[in-house]
Amino acid sequence: MSTEIEKFDDTLRISRHFNAPRQRVFAAWSDANQIDKWWGCAQTTSVQAEIDFRVGGKFRFHMIGTSYGEMDFCGTYQEIVSPEKIVYTVEFPTPNGPMEMRVQIELLEEDGGTKLIMTQTGFPMPELKDIIAGGTTQSLDKLEKLVCAEPATA
Repeated sequence: MSTEIEKFDDTLRISRHFNAPRQRVFAAWSDANQIDKWWGCAQTTSVQAEIDFRVGGKFRFHMIGTSYGEMDFCGTYQEIVSPEKIVYTVEFPTPNGPMEMRVQIELLEEDGGTKLIMTQTGFPMPELKDIIAGGTTQSLDKLEKLVCAEPATA
């Protein structure tokens, strides 16, 4: 369950290996019912995902958390290559107004499982990388429990 985190310029890159087939990990990103189960940091108590999973399609994640109250994330899918890649823009709420970032998810077959590489660009302030890295790592912990819960089938 090790997560590699790299920070440079306006970019954050997070890598993680899952002992699950690539198609299963991809499905967890492309199905609202699965997103509801794993999205958000450890303090997230509820997620309601609405997604139109196609290039140009929009998504909205309504989240409730013990430390932050209610929050919405909205975005647009820019590129989808099943089961290898998802690219989207996402709008994050901040005290200074919304900020838009670009997120690329790459899923590589590796060591009988899947290596996820998430690259986020567009950070206006360096300190946001630490906050996002922490929350994303916690979210990936929940994703791992979801996708690794069932044995892989050949």
